[in-house]
Amino acid sequence: MKIYILPVDEKYFKIPRINPFCPHSQGFNCELDFHRFIKEYPDLTNNPDEATWHYLPMYWSYWQLSNDYGRVGRKEMNEYLKKLIISPEKTFTVSEADNEPRFETKIKVFSANTYNEDWITIPEMTLPHAFPEVLPERKYLTSFVGSFKTHPIRPAMQKALRLKKDVLINRSEHTKEEKLFVKTILESYSTLCPRGSAMASYRFWESMQLGVCPIMVSEVDMRPFKDEINWDQFSYWVDNVNKLPDLLDTLDKEDLIRRGKMAQHAWNVLFNQGWCKYMFDYL
Repeated sequence: MKIYILPVDEKYFKIPRINPFCPHSQGFNCELDFHRFIKEYPDLTNNPDEATWHYLPMYWSYWQLSNDYGRVGRKEMNEYLKKLIISPEKTFTVSEADNEPRFETKIKVFSANTYNEDWITIPEMTLPHAFPEVLPERKYLTSFVGSFKTHPIRPAMQKALRLKKDVLINRSEHTKEEKLFVKTILESYSTLCPRGSAMASYRFWESMQLGVCPIMVSEVDMRPFKDEINWDQFSYWVDNVNKLPDLLDTLDKEDLIRRGKMAQHAWNVLFNQGWCKYMFDYL
C-alpha cells in the first residue's frame, strides 16, 4: 500500500502552549503520534497518482484550539482544503478534536473523540502517568475524579450511585491535580470513565495505563478496533448511568485485578504505535 503525504503548510503544525485537556501530555496526541509513525512508513511515494491513499497530516485539535474551538477560521480552512486535497475518495486524516474535520470535502476520518457512522474510532491515549514509589492499597470498588461541567451524564452518574458505599466520586474542577487523579485510580479496582464534551474519555486510556479496569459510560461504545481487540475481556461499557448499580453488583475484585493487568498490557501494545498499524486494516 503506497501512501502519499499531502504537503500541508507548516503553520497548521503549530502546537499551542496551553493544552486544556490533559496538561501532563502536552505535545502528544494521536494526530502527532500517527504523523511520526507514517513518516517512517516504508512505502511512501512522492507521486500522488501512484499512491493507494493520500494522508492529510492536519493537527485538527491544535487548529481548533488556535481558532476559538473552531468558531473562527473555518471559511479559510475550507478553501485551503479544497485546493490541497487532490482526490477526496482516497484521502484520510487523523483527528483528536471534537467534531472535526467538519468541512465540505468528504474524506475518510479516523477520530478519537467524535462518533460518526462514517468515521472510524481510534484511541485518544495520553503520555503515561508516573507511578508513585509506593502503590496505595485498593479501597474502592470503583471511582471517579473529575469535573461535572462537561456533560450531564456525570452528575447523573453520581446520583445513580449515591447509595453505593464502596464507590468514590470526587467532583474536582482542578484538572492539574495529577497526583490526586493517579492516586485515586490506583486505590480502585475499576474506574468510571464517563464521556465529557466529546463521546470518548481520556480517563479510559489513563486507567488502562495504570493497570486498572476501565468502565466506559457513554451513549456510544467508543472502544476502537473491535475486530482486533476483545475489549470485553478487560473493560466494560454501559450506555446509561442507570445500568451502573446492577453492573457494580456483579463485579468481583480479584477478576477486576486480572482485567486491570490485561488492560495495561493492551495499552502498552497500542501506545507503542500498535494502534497506527491497526488503522491499515481499515484502509
